[in-house]
Amino acid sequence: MQCDWRPAGVAAGCPAHSKSSAKYMKKMGMQLKENLKELQEAISAGLKEDLKEVSQGMKRINEAIRKRLKRKHENGRDTNDNHQKVPPQPSRSDSPPTSNTRRRFAAACQTIQQQQQQQQQQQQHYRLPSVSTSGTQCDQEHQRGKNGPEPTTPSVPASTRAQHRGSVSSAMAAFDELDAVFDILDDEVVTFLLGEGGPNGSLYALFEFILTSPLYEASVAVWCGRDKIMLRRLGELFGSAALHTGIIEAGLTATRILSCLRRWMQSYVDYAVALGYLRSPIDTQIRTNVLDALRFLWGDGEAQFRCAVREFVQGFVSNLPDWFFVKADGSAAQQHFMRCVPSLPQGLQQILVQKAFALASSTRKARETQAKLEDQNHHIEDLCSAIASRDHKIKHLASSTRKARETQAKLEGRIEDLCGAIASRDHKIKHLEESVSYHRRLRVRGLKCKAVGCADDHARHFCWKCHDEDSDHRASKCPYSVIVYHQTSRESAESIKNDGIDISKSRPGWAGKGFYAAKCIEDTDGKAQGGRGWIVKLAFHLGRPLEKCRSLSDTGKATEIGVQLSDYYTHQHDRVCGI
Repeated sequence: MQCDWRPAGVAAGCPAHSKSSAKYMKKMGMQLKENLKELQEAISAGLKEDLKEVSQGMKRINEAIRKRLKRKHENGRDTNDNHQKVPPQPSRSDSPPTSNTRRRFAAACQTIQQQQQQQQQQQQHYRLPSVSTSGTQCDQEHQRGKNGPEPTTPSVPASTRAQHRGSVSSAMAAFDELDAVFDILDDEVVTFLLGEGGPNGSLYALFEFILTSPLYEASVAVWCGRDKIMLRRLGELFGSAALHTGIIEAGLTATRILSCLRRWMQSYVDYAVALGYLRSPIDTQIRTNVLDALRFLWGDGEAQFRCAVREFVQGFVSNLPDWFFVKADGSAAQQHFMRCVPSLPQGLQQILVQKAFALASSTRKARETQAKLEDQNHHIEDLCSAIASRDHKIKHLASSTRKARETQAKLEGRIEDLCGAIASRDHKIKHLEESVSYHRRLRVRGLKCKAVGCADDHARHFCWKCHDEDSDHRASKCPYSVIVYHQTSRESAESIKNDGIDISKSRPGWAGKGFYAAKCIEDTDGKAQGGRGWIVKLAFHLGRPLEKCRSLSDTGKATEIGVQLSDYYTHQHDRVCGI
């Protein structure tokens, strides 16, 4: 198996990461070595002390078996006593099994020591993936395993890839050592360790170390592909008859060990769910692994006494997730159980089937309730749609009413304008009638205008510049200039003060091409494009106006063109005189 990974949040090839990983693995390896050494010493000491007694007991048992077989052969009938259970004749050899066990244990311990020496050489590169049901590092590893190996990027150095390959081999070596320990812990060794002559609590301490050590967590077992073997070996070990009897006498110690086993198996199920392994046939494989372990834990036959391991199995089954018992269509997964593990014990099979049918029934009721709720939601959506349609019609009517009111206001304003225009026309007609009457009187009198250059016959000449109603000059020759204001920047104001104004060089303005001026200072704010802050007071001989505006909008543009005298003037001259 080829993996290219690094823990989340740690950069590849980080020296601090390698040092911390080496220290961690060195510590865990030393702890495992010490535990195994203590176990070896305890078993060896117990075997040396009780070897003679066990041998004598086995000889007595063999003699009793031979006598029974001889008596049965002589009598010609079955003398098997149903109320007595005689241990079977060992078939491996005539020597006591305890001696073979001791030799196998010594050979296995020697193998473990050799593997530990090899592991210590690789511990500086070893780092286990973080165990989390949310699926972080190991999730990525399994995803890579499903999708195929990813191409190696140039940013990952070769030393880092070698370090990751060493991590895989180190994890596999740790599980190989655990397999050797499981091989040693057969029924005879477990019986001896749980007996009166065995070391007190050594077996339960070993179990607690295996189930709580980060070396053998469920996520690491899945990562290395050893989850199925790990579950089977744990089930065989805890499901043995010797351990069933020993756990009853262990009390609180056994409760703690079973709690550790429950957490380990539950973390396996949760980790598989976090990785997204809920697709057939992978979910079937998960059921198979778990049910196979439960089959060994349950044991064979009917229990004659209260069994803590079977109570543990019942509690674990009650805490399994719903997908374990119910198929995707909501029906019970009874056929899945029988297909995964055909040889389930009757009691365990009954517990699983009852849980499956109970969940299927509740799931069916939940789906019926959900269907009713969906129908109610559809009805509510229809009502909401009708309410929305009514609100839309109300908004449309309100909009139509608002437009009608706006049209009415516009019509009323236009009527007022027309009334004003009619009043102005009547005033003009009246003024024209007075002028006609006045000129008729002048023509009768035969007077000439006293203003120089004026060829009209009228008694008085009005100058619209100085507002003299009986002036002796024309407006173009008025000695009084018009005072107007111009707003600009400080630099332009100083330039106007020193050099005057050359309108031919002015840029086109809003009121037309040329220079602008206003009779009111406030009116210059709109024409100055936001205001420059400096007001220039000017005296003009305006000459002939090119454009006369009555008022300006907020943007400074002319809104109405009239014939009356205005507050704004726009002129274009080669040079303005009289400044």
